Amino acid sequence: AVGDRRGGRGVRRILLILLLAFALRALGLDDVPPGWRDDEVIETTVHAQLVIDGERPLYFIQAEGHEPIYHYLSAGWIALMGDSLFSVRLVSVFFGLLAVAATYRLTRQLFGTRLALFVALLLAVSFWALMYSRVKIRHISELPFALLAFSLLLKTSRAHLTSNLHLPTSILAGISLALALYTYLAAVSLLLVIFGFGVYLALKRQQWRPAAVALGIAVVLYLPLASAIAGNAARVSVVGGPLTALRAGDPQPILKNAISTLAMFGNSGDPEALYNTPGRPVFNVVGFYFFVGGVVISLWRWRDPRYAFLLLWLAGGLAPAFASIPPASLGHSITVLPVVYILAALPVTLIGKRPRRFVLAGLLVFGI
Repeated sequence: AVGDRRGGRGVRRILLILLLAFALRALGLDDVPPGWRDDEVIETTVHAQLVIDGERPLYFIQAEGHEPIYHYLSAGWIALMGDSLFSVRLVSVFFGLLAVAATYRLTRQLFGTRLALFVALLLAVSFWALMYSRVKIRHISELPFALLAFSLLLKTSRAHLTSNLHLPTSILAGISLALALYTYLAAVSLLLVIFGFGVYLALKRQQWRPAAVALGIAVVLYLPLASAIAGNAARVSVVGGPLTALRAGDPQPILKNAISTLAMFGNSGDPEALYNTPGRPVFNVVGFYFFVGGVVISLWRWRDPRYAFLLLWLAGGLAPAFASIPPASLGHSITVLPVVYILAALPVTLIGKRPRRFVLAGLLVFGI
């Protein structure tokens, strides 16, 4: 009975957090941020309109190249609800809300309900998450698919080595991973994360085969889109300057980018005014030290697959930001958005279980 009561409270609390997340994403949606962003105009009048007009591209070559899932869903939504600024931005609102819910599910699976509620609250009010949930841009659509894939894989990794019952789960994880790859180019970093985690599990003689199965399925399903992107590499040539320099034997641009990207968590942030207050870091000073504390905790406990996975997620997910311009791009780093707040929340587990301390720590991390 006690467990039922606690479970019921947890459900009510996450529902309240999701309600808060929806309100923060939907209220005044056509006024904040003000006016149509350049990307919003292109994605509405070009990409979505192509689908509405009957074209069915696998890869949109317009605007330097776009992956398809977000634009197909956007086209369907516009056909039903119209193309007002409020209406078209709702697509990102829904994906942002799904990201909060999926982050809660994954964090609860790893660390329990208390920390999961805290992380969901942080993500609900995060400026980073809010910005990409309030504009019509495809980046945020990666997260629900990626988080579902992670959740499925982490479930199988804790199974017994001889278990053969998780092949369907591994297949679903691979499909979810492939869907994420069909949302945004930076999602290729997910392959690095899964590969690294599979190697980690193999070295520890734990259940690595589901990761290999999921990775193989995702790669096979991604090949048609990868081929289309390779045939029209405009986006890579525009934003991939540091990677191009590295291939030419000059590592300096990518090293400089890596330093700027790491600094965005507490010093200077994304310079793009369209999707950030220019130079605003992800955390204030207090929040930054919570984040660093979470990284230190994970390094200390790296033998536990849960913490190793967080570190691999952070390192692999930042790779696109290291290899592209502008430096410290919140958009190119979108893969790590959930894990950044999970890491920032981890030190709370060392503070104690009193609710007041829990809430206080949350307010400190957010910087209120």
